[in-house]
Amino acid sequence: MEPQINSIISWPIVFAILLFLIMILIPFFIALQELFKPKDNQPLYIDMLHLKDPFYFGSSFKKIFFDSINQNGFPENCSEIKLSKKEIIDIRDSISLPPKTRINNLLYVRGDMKTGDKSIFSKEVYASGECTIGNKNVLRSLYSEEDILLGSQVKVGRWVYSENNISIQTGSRLGRNVACRGQLALGRNCKYASLFGNPIITLNGSGEIDDTLYKGIEYPETRPLKRDLEWIIYRKHLSVNCTDDCDNENSQYKRDIETHFKVNGSYIRTQHSSIIEPNFISRKNLEIGRNNIIYGCIKCYRDISIGRDTIVYGNIFAEGNIEINENCILLGNVFSQAGIFIKKNVKISRPGFIKSVIGKKRVEMGKDVVIFGYVLTEGEGIIHG
Repeated sequence: MEPQINSIISWPIVFAILLFLIMILIPFFIALQELFKPKDNQPLYIDMLHLKDPFYFGSSFKKIFFDSINQNGFPENCSEIKLSKKEIIDIRDSISLPPKTRINNLLYVRGDMKTGDKSIFSKEVYASGECTIGNKNVLRSLYSEEDILLGSQVKVGRWVYSENNISIQTGSRLGRNVACRGQLALGRNCKYASLFGNPIITLNGSGEIDDTLYKGIEYPETRPLKRDLEWIIYRKHLSVNCTDDCDNENSQYKRDIETHFKVNGSYIRTQHSSIIEPNFISRKNLEIGRNNIIYGCIKCYRDISIGRDTIVYGNIFAEGNIEINENCILLGNVFSQAGIFIKKNVKISRPGFIKSVIGKKRVEMGKDVVIFGYVLTEGEGIIHG
């Protein structure tokens, strides 16, 4: 007689298998639900009124500083206040320090401040009046309600802010940020990471401020960009992208491209004295000739070199380096994933319009450069005389 085999059902095993299958199918169910009943098909909301504040660190410090002082009732000389931790603060009406002075406490000057050469300030300094900082001083942070004049070879650990103007002589290292509501003037061989001024100007070889670099100059008027048209230039392949119906005009646009652009090896060049209307993209190194007028925006996947005496109305974006030669006027933002090299007498933006110059690895500027707005780099910025 054959043995009878009874099938034994193990319900825990069946349950585990079903649970495993459900876990596999859940992601597909969510994806199918989004496909047939989309809930995430709208663009992310961007608050266009939210702006970057170049004075954030200074304004935050000022608020915390005075909140702490007000709690102590403005003592005459020295007291202990609490910022991130308890600090000793010296409070003076005005101060004029001899050379090689060292102050290890927070310093609040309720008037003008003047320091001798080779002085060291280990903590933050707040001044209500004008600040004249001697040569080879070492500062942690400095805030002034009036003008600031930094001497040569000053070292800043964190930041410098002024509610008016800042002038910095040669060879200073400017820490993380320098910003002012007025004019920011920088001498040669100054090194920086972030700047803001209205405007920023680089001093000439004499170290003197030349207001005529931006005052009384007739800047070119802006004009609407042809956003419905975009040229793409890639070696001998020249094409036109239109968001509107412009097929009937494509042949004329292509003739215009062939007139303005020439391909030479790995470079694409524009002819000298060209006038180019639309936005355009170059997938190779781009050389813009002298005395060009470009009304649109420029995007390049390699390096860009902008010839002297050129005017660009739109923004400039590059994956490689951007070189801006003498006497150019750029009215838009300038952004590079590598470095930006600005030669002498270049103007970026104009009064009343704040723009940004951002070079991820490096930003170098020559003398007599004028920029209304920001200069930022994650690497090193330097002024060449």
